[in-house]
Amino acid sequence: MKKLFPWLLIMIFATNLASCANGSYASTPPKGPLPDILLVERVPGTSKLPSLKKEYFSQTSIQKLYIDMWGLSPYPTDSVFSCGIDLGLVYNLSFLHDNTLVWKATAYATGCGGVKLNTHDLRRDNSIFWQDLKDVILVPIWPN
Repeated sequence: MKKLFPWLLIMIFATNLASCANGSYASTPPKGPLPDILLVERVPGTSKLPSLKKEYFSQTSIQKLYIDMWGLSPYPTDSVFSCGIDLGLVYNLSFLHDNTLVWKATAYATGCGGVKLNTHDLRRDNSIFWQDLKDVILVPIWPN
């Protein structure tokens, strides 16, 4: 047992160190009011989708998108990814409550994708996030 103890400590330390590698991230929205307005600006890049800049007022759908966005997992910082073609299709999302900005995020629809919540917080997008966005804006979100 005495010979195993140092190795056990090393394994516990290594596991804890690996779990902290991505840093801490919030899995729930910051405290404060939930948004009731979403301003969406679509920058089409080289995709065939048109530009879009519009306000949306579907409170239930907007809040679901906002909460699900915060639940996205972070991109691993220690991995290499093989991504699809990046057409530059970007959605700038401004979440507002009573016309006051609550949070800004940027969603990248092509390439490796992802949702940037702030300078140091890039999350992995998923089909739930994109369906939530589609439920709000009610137009195609992907180039076809």
